[in-house]
Amino acid sequence: ARTWEAAHVHEVSNFGKDIKRGLSSVYKEQAIEALKAGKVVFQVLSSGQDHSLDAWSTDPWDFVAAVVPAKAQALDKMPGLNMGIRVMFAIVAAVSAVAGPEAVAKLMVVLHVHDGQVSTVYQDLMEHSHCGLQPEHVVVVAQKRCKGYSYNAEQQRFLQEPGSALKDVGPGFSMLQLCWESEANWANSAGQPVKIMTSVLDHLLKRGASWMLTKHIQDLSTLHPDSTIDVDSLAYTLYLRDAHSANMAIDVEYVNISGTQGVGNMQGLVLGSKAPRPAPPAGAKPQAFSRHRPSRIPDSKASTPPVTPPSPPMKHAVCAIKMSDLHTPRTQPLLLEPRYLLQQQQQQRRQYEQQQEQQDNRGCGKGGRRVAAVTGRCTWHLPSLQELLTSPSVFHPSLLMAQEGLVYLHFGIFDLTSHPGARCAALHAEGSRPDARRGSEDVEALIRAVCAQDAAGAFRRLVGSTAASAAKMAGKTQAPSGAMGLKRHEQDTQAEIDAKKARKYTGQRIVFLVSDNPASQLALQLAQSIFKPGKDLVMFMTIVPNSLAIPTGKMLMSKFMDAARATCVEAVAEVKVKTEAILEQLDSYVEESNADLVIMGSMVLAGGGTSTATVMGSISLCLMKTLSRPLLIVKANAKNANITWDQDKLKAVMHVDHGSRPLLKYMCTKFLNPLRSDQLYLARAGATDMHAQETGISRRLLENFAEVASSHRFAPIKKPLPGSFEADVPLITDTEKIHVMAVQAPSGRAPVTDNLVKLLRTTRCALLFYKGMDL
Repeated sequence: ARTWEAAHVHEVSNFGKDIKRGLSSVYKEQAIEALKAGKVVFQVLSSGQDHSLDAWSTDPWDFVAAVVPAKAQALDKMPGLNMGIRVMFAIVAAVSAVAGPEAVAKLMVVLHVHDGQVSTVYQDLMEHSHCGLQPEHVVVVAQKRCKGYSYNAEQQRFLQEPGSALKDVGPGFSMLQLCWESEANWANSAGQPVKIMTSVLDHLLKRGASWMLTKHIQDLSTLHPDSTIDVDSLAYTLYLRDAHSANMAIDVEYVNISGTQGVGNMQGLVLGSKAPRPAPPAGAKPQAFSRHRPSRIPDSKASTPPVTPPSPPMKHAVCAIKMSDLHTPRTQPLLLEPRYLLQQQQQQRRQYEQQQEQQDNRGCGKGGRRVAAVTGRCTWHLPSLQELLTSPSVFHPSLLMAQEGLVYLHFGIFDLTSHPGARCAALHAEGSRPDARRGSEDVEALIRAVCAQDAAGAFRRLVGSTAASAAKMAGKTQAPSGAMGLKRHEQDTQAEIDAKKARKYTGQRIVFLVSDNPASQLALQLAQSIFKPGKDLVMFMTIVPNSLAIPTGKMLMSKFMDAARATCVEAVAEVKVKTEAILEQLDSYVEESNADLVIMGSMVLAGGGTSTATVMGSISLCLMKTLSRPLLIVKANAKNANITWDQDKLKAVMHVDHGSRPLLKYMCTKFLNPLRSDQLYLARAGATDMHAQETGISRRLLENFAEVASSHRFAPIKKPLPGSFEADVPLITDTEKIHVMAVQAPSGRAPVTDNLVKLLRTTRCALLFYKGMDL
């Protein structure tokens, strides 16, 4: 008979201490090499989710807007991407960050959906160019949904209810489908399915895959860029495979319970398992599993139990027990008996780490008991998985209660851990899986996860590039809706441009004055880090001398539109023929566009350039005088303004004065992004006395500005300057590699002071010249 004990959980944070010195780095390198070689496959389970919303097709921002509309409107977001596509992009971006583009070229993903989602999945994959993967590397397995059952008292049996709702049979059934031939498809670039004639496992093994990582589509930790892939956990699994022949690993988290309270949100309980290995009958051979889909749902009782060759017991093997198996009188005591709890075991195991004892016992308060609960994430050794899936009887179907007395058959994935041939290890990674157990119903957890993903530059670049690629391949004039309706500029009509400009935007209306010179290119690099998708509208505008130069102007604008499309921001481009003085025409365009920010490059302020650049340079000084809107000027030699928008955080320094509070609010709410950890420096000129001590007025002013910035989730750095702002700030910008210097200017047509012109010429960063009152 099987006996139980407290689960032995391998702490990923102790990986380097649990094995011989130096081996941890070796296994980490092996994990990365496995990703590069395409030996690691990702399995995404969209079927088997017991939720009212369609797990694949739901846009999380639509869900947030329906529950908390005010908060959804205020947040920076990328609407138009459903949950399934977000998970796919998250996996691709994480693999690229960990193992490089060569790993993405070999990456394979197995998508499990139900039969009602198939057409939507194919369409989404086509519109997003398979999220940057090879089309044949995205395998789609569709599970047929079944109707519910009701109990017939006369026949004393459960009968299928014809009018009941359709539901899938669970992730365990999805695992069975991996063994059936002709069960999966992949979608070509036109969105048409292509049948895979072999089983999915044979298909993966033939391509050299060895491991499969299972992710549930509503596991919010997948969306966090830092927790999509845990290389340390994968490395630990590889070590356990070599050291203890582990063929599967499950991720666990610690849950504090009191009696039977606190178990409602658990997916299952993890316990240590000691079970004798049954010896096969004399002459018996392992049972071969049928490679063909059965005509009906398999009856586990009618199936012949598989014959598994005996194997030596694995040290510290665990078994995951699903919650439906813990609701019986015989299994509920498992939550109450002390020998099944983790506290005593962990204290004994970590005696040499007394400084971490308090942290290890966190959550085990007075009267509380801590247990190991499953998170839904698993890692499977594919050759071993193929040997284990010998019969449907490896699963223990459950009956799920529904409304009106209906029950549905459900196959759980964790039944595989109780297979006689299973050698399962439990892993726990401290702090690397935020909001792992929480589903989309927890709105706050969902907002944190989706905001973290939308703020990631790599994610935005991937979305923008695949949307553009899909639009080209499809030959469409309009890019997919998931890319927020972006188009190629040369196909925008004036009516469409006017329609976009007439819409209301929650962010900024940004006018970018384009010239064909290095200064404009550098300004574009910096501007990409300012654009906020889903909120801002970017209006590129250039002036050509006559109508014959319009094609040349459009070619120039297409490059800027491609750069905007990479950031997933809404953008338009207009080429205007010169009809009046350039200054007046630019000023009129800015006013007509109702711009909140104007961006331009300058060659003259850098100290040289062609005659055209000279005109634009002089115009930049004139616009500083005439415009009543914020103006961002980027010189051609502003080396500090060179920024990689999807990798670097934006750094800005602002002049702190009694009249610069509007600038502070603008920087914190419109310009910088706290989710990207942008940095704000607060510089106060003349802040010290003759004894080099900070004056009381300067100290209080800097502290007040810092408090305001902190309320907007920034961690400002205070810089009291002994001298003038013009003399000391250029040194700070060079030392700290600051990208933008911001100054508050008086409203109206005030002349540009000589000190400001000198500052423009000497500094090596961009200048934000802010005019305006409080926002």
